[in-house]
Amino acid sequence: MGFESALVLVHGSRHGGWCWERLVPILAPVGCSVRGLTLSGLGERAHLAALVRIDLSVHVADVVSLINHNNLKNVVLLGHSYGGMVISGVAAQIPERIAHLVFLDAVVPRSGENHFDTCDPEQAANLRRLIDEQGAGVKVPALASGLEYFGVTDPEDVAWVSPRLSDQPADTFREHLGDITAGEAIPRTFIRCTRSALVSRLSENRARAEPFRFIEIDADHDVMVTDPALLANLLKEIVDRSAPQPRLEPLAT
Repeated sequence: MGFESALVLVHGSRHGGWCWERLVPILAPVGCSVRGLTLSGLGERAHLAALVRIDLSVHVADVVSLINHNNLKNVVLLGHSYGGMVISGVAAQIPERIAHLVFLDAVVPRSGENHFDTCDPEQAANLRRLIDEQGAGVKVPALASGLEYFGVTDPEDVAWVSPRLSDQPADTFREHLGDITAGEAIPRTFIRCTRSALVSRLSENRARAEPFRFIEIDADHDVMVTDPALLANLLKEIVDRSAPQPRLEPLAT
């Protein structure tokens, strides 16, 4: 029997589909298809950065293609951190396939913005400096800020995450989204990881002010690594809320 809905997981900057490996097995009983992809130029697809120009549009196309190719419907689409940019673009292109958007400690963009525009001014300046000084103007270096930046401090977690992070093409941060209003009617949840300092005040305030369901959890930014069980329980509840409701047949008269 096929699934009637799907949970699609979009990682943040410098990560890859590998970051969901601890989470996905816990989600096995969730009652829907669970897919965590790797965006072009990152993780096991890092080699593509040397072959083609990769920007935000390519990352949006990665997710749209996954959903369309597999004919996924009633999708709960989660974006972590930078992934908030990606899922916003995806929702605008295929809103009919998306049941719910989940912003996991993520940026909250508006039409015409790029990643820098979703950051507070100091954050944006630091990222631009990082790209220019340590990324030769073309990449966001993988480990320039250290794993504490993502809230990963346990030695076992550090040993697992550190070799898997990869440089990210800077054009993914520079390119501006187009018009994303087509996806704005989709129900959405914002999950704030309270131990994280990475979510900008701007994005958090947008999530609090707009029609988001706003949830706070006691977790680090990379909660899927540091506390996957906590995140899994929350996602199961969100998926249940978003599941298609059975159609009630009228009573015979």
